[in-house]
Amino acid sequence: MHTTPKASPRNATRLMATTSTATNSTLADQVTALFAAQPVSGDNPVGKAARSALVGRLQGATPGRHSEPYWMPSGQTFLQLFFPNYHADPNQGAVTTATGLNDSWWSSFAVVTLCQAMYNITSNLRPQLKQPDINNQVSASNATLQPKLNALYSQLLRTTPNAVATALAAIPQGQWSQAASLYSSYLSNPAWISAKVAQAASHQWTDQTWELFHHWLKLQLLGMSNASIDALINQLIAAQLPVPASVSAGRWEAYLPWMSPLSLDWNDLKGPATPGILAQVCMTTPGAMWPSCMNEENSFEFTADGQPGNRWRAPPGGSCFLAGARVLMADGGMKNIEQVHPGDQVRTRSGSAQVLATPTLVLQNEEVYGFNNLGFRFTGTHPFLTLNAASGQGAQLACVQPVDLMNTVPTLSALGIATLEPGCPPLMGWSGDAPTPLPVTSLQAQPCTGATTIHDLVVDFDHQGLSEYIVGDGTTMCVVSSEVPLFGVAPLAASALSSVMSGSWSTVQRTLQAVPADQWEEVLYQGLFTVSTYLLPDAIRAIQGNAPPPPMAAAPPAAMREMARGMASAMTAKTAAGTPTYDNAQGAYFAALTSIFGDEINDAINLGWRSFTPIGDLDATMLAVSVLSLELLADDAIPASESLTLEVQLGRGAAAVTRTLPPFGPLSSASYAQQFDQVLYFDNWRPSEPGTGVDTWTLTFKLRRQDGSALPLRGVTPLSALFEAGYRLCSAAVFTPAGAIVGQVQFDVRPLVPQLMVTEGQARSAWGASQASSFAQQLGTTMGALLAQRFPAAVQPYVPPNAPPP
Repeated sequence: MHTTPKASPRNATRLMATTSTATNSTLADQVTALFAAQPVSGDNPVGKAARSALVGRLQGATPGRHSEPYWMPSGQTFLQLFFPNYHADPNQGAVTTATGLNDSWWSSFAVVTLCQAMYNITSNLRPQLKQPDINNQVSASNATLQPKLNALYSQLLRTTPNAVATALAAIPQGQWSQAASLYSSYLSNPAWISAKVAQAASHQWTDQTWELFHHWLKLQLLGMSNASIDALINQLIAAQLPVPASVSAGRWEAYLPWMSPLSLDWNDLKGPATPGILAQVCMTTPGAMWPSCMNEENSFEFTADGQPGNRWRAPPGGSCFLAGARVLMADGGMKNIEQVHPGDQVRTRSGSAQVLATPTLVLQNEEVYGFNNLGFRFTGTHPFLTLNAASGQGAQLACVQPVDLMNTVPTLSALGIATLEPGCPPLMGWSGDAPTPLPVTSLQAQPCTGATTIHDLVVDFDHQGLSEYIVGDGTTMCVVSSEVPLFGVAPLAASALSSVMSGSWSTVQRTLQAVPADQWEEVLYQGLFTVSTYLLPDAIRAIQGNAPPPPMAAAPPAAMREMARGMASAMTAKTAAGTPTYDNAQGAYFAALTSIFGDEINDAINLGWRSFTPIGDLDATMLAVSVLSLELLADDAIPASESLTLEVQLGRGAAAVTRTLPPFGPLSSASYAQQFDQVLYFDNWRPSEPGTGVDTWTLTFKLRRQDGSALPLRGVTPLSALFEAGYRLCSAAVFTPAGAIVGQVQFDVRPLVPQLMVTEGQARSAWGASQASSFAQQLGTTMGALLAQRFPAAVQPYVPPNAPPP
């Protein structure tokens, strides 16, 4: 029987008699040992060491320092805040030498990767971060880094304890050139090649690419040039050695089988950085009655004006058009959007409607977009109607940045938001006084350098609460939506939000009067986010401590429409010449309130029976998780005709407990938003102090079918260690298996004790529409008063030191 000879280097050297007699036997043994040596592919100490050095280099390059108000000393470095236990990796010094990438490059990479972590982990900051720009830059940085990584791996292959390093060290450096020639002869030996061909044919060469890759690296370590190695590879291929494409000539240098995962990204930072990213930071303002506390404060500061991450944060902005976009008027004529005034009549799908307000905003160095090379430009979040809006089936809106629109304008996601790009659902064009399909065949991005004024219209609301108008380049026209919530979706919340606005605007306006215009909106948001930490739970505690007023009837849709008209009209004044003008500051304030508090107020009203009795974190024995809503983009909608459940898992380390919401569906058509407003109680929760080394708690959300199979969507978010306010509103980004963000789950958490869970259940059974209306009335009034009381102190750390007191 014929037996295939074992393809070992010793067999190869015995078969090469002339080589053996001409070569020093000691060197032959040394090269034979090097030929056989290679790290284990499944548990590769060299690969682990190289990746650890890269992660250490990335973390250690974190630049900047937390700024402090003028009355406080200099703050900690961001390296200390996000990586408090950081120690330089022993191999970290080799990274710059091997890759040739300097401190500045690594610092930029660290900044954008930290911002990627913040996008995936935060709830409040996420809507202001530039995704997908952040992801694109992380990918680009990895593309720059990866071709250089084998130089690092090769260096550590020589210096890290492993079989290759041991065998290489046995060969005197002065004999490396001779050793390389001998090593090459082993690879070229016909008997070795024949044996490898047979192994490959019988599927016994299981580590084929791994072995060949290390042969090339060992030749490189012996001093052979990459060009010479490539020439040898081609000779071996000509001699019938099966060489996989990934380790062929010209390609093996970029092959990274040891790098797992292949890319460096936010997952390499989230473990140590999550507590600092989510941390609540409190400041005591001189003369203030209480400290100002802000969730995610370190993250906001890292991306603030003048700080390292500011490039990756977009100031809160609106969905608008550049000047020159043509608006179809009710009389059939056209006006540039910047020439339309409140009171003008514009054409709509249903006839005509009055313009209530004309918001204008200023973009700073942002991109605007166009499609099909048409002659008008718009911001990435402006909602266009799709042709689906005519039937009410399918995604009815489309914009370039749908996740951002979902975050900034509550309720619009209920209509379904598609990504405006080639191949998306046809937009609703307008021609011959009727809707017409307008396919998107191309998308154009245009950078705006410096300050650019953009314009929008708020048009009178139809019976569904929609505010729409028709805009384009004068030849091709589209039906678009104003950037306003659908007030009819949440009428009680809209009424409460109106009360918050009317009860606080004068104080906010007075407090910010000395803030420079280019900083005004950022300071506004900083103050509101600071107030938001305690505002809702304190307002509810104040309400629950007082006798309730008489129940009020829910406002009918017509009354809600009048309220919305009134809010828009209140932001319009007249110039000295009598021309209507929009109060941009008041409009921006209402947009900020809507974005930050809109969903929170609506959910609080829907769950007004919950207990907000303060329970200290260390006294709590349970965690109440209120699952509020799920919002998805058009391509990943909740499927129709299936009964589904949402599964929620709370875990830390290897321990996890799962709770499941009651089934919902089957839906008559695909849905893009599902309101749950259900509370789940977890008795396995115990708070952990930050910095104790205890794993972070994590909530995981999965949609499951009735047969138990999971939909290919998953939401995961870490929780902060403590909930100082006794409550925290959060959102978990929803991912596809490929890692794309396609939506979010809104939820909040409250530390609890069993007695309060029982009390809560009793209150829930007695809750009805009249209680909800009464609660909404009190909530809006109380939140408005508390906001006016607390905003000046909350915003003080961000107001210029020379500004006069409010």
